Amino acid sequence: MAKKYILFFICIELFLCSGCSPSWTEVIKKGKIGKQEFYETVTTQVENGLIFVPVVIRGKSYKFLFDSGALFSVSKKLQKSLNFKVITTGNIVDSDNNKTSVDYVKVDTTYIGKIPFINQTAFVADFEANPMLKCLEIDGIIGSNLMRFCNWEVDYQNNQITLINMAHPIKKSNSEIVPFKTDRQYNILVDLKIREATVKNMKIDYGSNQIISFPQNIFNILKEKAEIKEVYNETGKKRSGIVGKAINLNREITVLDSLKFQNLTFNNVKVQTGSSALIGKDVLSRMVVTINWKDLTLIMQPADSVQIDNRTFGFTLGYSDEKNIHVQSVIESSTAFNKGVKPGMQVLQLDTLSFVKKHTFCDFVDYANQQRDDVNLELLDDSGTIKEFYFNKEPLSKK
Repeated sequence: MAKKYILFFICIELFLCSGCSPSWTEVIKKGKIGKQEFYETVTTQVENGLIFVPVVIRGKSYKFLFDSGALFSVSKKLQKSLNFKVITTGNIVDSDNNKTSVDYVKVDTTYIGKIPFINQTAFVADFEANPMLKCLEIDGIIGSNLMRFCNWEVDYQNNQITLINMAHPIKKSNSEIVPFKTDRQYNILVDLKIREATVKNMKIDYGSNQIISFPQNIFNILKEKAEIKEVYNETGKKRSGIVGKAINLNREITVLDSLKFQNLTFNNVKVQTGSSALIGKDVLSRMVVTINWKDLTLIMQPADSVQIDNRTFGFTLGYSDEKNIHVQSVIESSTAFNKGVKPGMQVLQLDTLSFVKKHTFCDFVDYANQQRDDVNLELLDDSGTIKEFYFNKEPLSKK
């Protein structure tokens, strides 16, 4: 059964900027793999819709995010401890279009299972800048420039990733082979068909626990072609990028009755507007995906017994130093919106969690990883009035 993650989103999507010396396009090409033939299965952990993999560096195990939408990365804490050689500096821009400067370092040997990745380039990230990432306590990112050295079979439902560098069946029963392109950052880019419309260069992003995201111009075209019908607006703030800076949010959401990867059809798929075109957890978790870097293809096999739940509470929660835990965004026409929940309201109580007395935002992050069909909220509005709410998860509806 698929978990019903609640109340917040993460998207560790990164774009690199020019201006570093030597060029980032050159330094991320470095590295190699230290084993010729292998078929290595690693047990993973899924938290809040994201895949985490145990990684061993210099004899110690660390928690790394599996993220095809970012580059290989180590935390500032890990860099301080292990002091990898700095090879250049540059800038990154995260999924919220926030820009920051970073160091690029050479990580001597990284073991995933028994497979050594040697002299890989990683950028040094401040994962504590985003409160949600801080609570997840990650040590780094297994990113696209490291992934390209072998093939990967990603199985969300069974909590497994298999690293492959040997003869392997190309076609499985009831699977589909989807070609992909790549770019200077080794992103995995595919074309997606929505009935009669095709959206080019969608990024396969395992670092996003969100749904499918389209830039506003593509979303508008799909509306003009009548491929998108009912649209819901979500307003407030978001803080999903690695830099951690909150930005204004005003996006549109819809539910598509179907979309296609080649001949694979997926029904009841939630879609939203965003800064880029990407495919996140909602669709990827429905499949076992083999990323074949040699042939630049994805082998997509529908997973067994995947339960799709597009119900929503109608709001998300976030953290700031000023308001502690608060309502971050609200979907217009949702039950929460109709009952008067507004962005910026401070959260005093969430079910058994009291943010006035003893519980922290990290307690909330742990809580949000569990299955929830209903919640009780105690909120403080701008006038200082305490208001109590009870919500069930419900489908989006304008009724």
